[in-house]
Amino acid sequence: MDVPLPELRAAARTAGGTVNDAYLAALLGGYRRYHAALGVPVETIPMAMPISVRRPGDPGGGNRITGARFGAPVGVADPKARIARIRALTLAVRGEPALGSIGLMSTGLARLPGRSARR
Repeated sequence: MDVPLPELRAAARTAGGTVNDAYLAALLGGYRRYHAALGVPVETIPMAMPISVRRPGDPGGGNRITGARFGAPVGVADPKARIARIRALTLAVRGEPALGSIGLMSTGLARLPGRSARR
């Protein structure tokens, strides 16, 4: 599936989203058509995406990202509505107060025994 960048920009602008929102909307639209062709309509799929947690005043360099998961709106047929829904979801995820806390916990979580160690 090809979607030229100028068309993504125009769609994003029309729907009040970013180019990334329009890209995700195009991808999810492809998933919707794929599942519909199989006769298995899907409303949402689990999705993970990186979110920057860099704040003004943070030193330059290094990665300041964390992962976010949410239900992506595959079942929304209208591309403009899908872009708007993705925009709302990503803004809500970015505003989550606990978003950056996984970085604090990851050191401790990495030390926990894995699944094979519990057997």
